[in-house]
Amino acid sequence: GFIQENEVQIFGYARTKLSDDELRNRIRG
Repeated sequence: GFIQENEVQIFGYARTKLSDDELRNRIRG
C-alpha cells in the first residue's frame, strides 16, 4: 500500500489517545 510511515504514526497516536480517553472515562464513571 501507499501508506506512509508518518501516517501510520498519526493513526497509532490517535488510537492510543482514544484508548486513553476510554480508560479515563471508565475510571471516572
